[in-house]
Amino acid sequence: MLAVASARGHVFNDANERTGLTCALTYMERQGISIPRLADLEDLMVDVADGTVTSEELAEYFSAIWETSLAR
Repeated sequence: MLAVASARGHVFNDANERTGLTCALTYMERQGISIPRLADLEDLMVDVADGTVTSEELAEYFSAIWETSLAR
């Protein structure tokens, strides 16, 4: 996943987690999937960067947010 590679790869001096999150959200929006901007997404990406959260868990999290937003 691009978000995981960006966050873990430290391709930039700063803002790798935010860049990974922005890439993921932009990709999903271009696919017609709208993920609400939640405050804890940046914290989640920090956990992705340090390996606490796997790419599978990140995908499940995005899926759960998306499904919840559809139910509203």
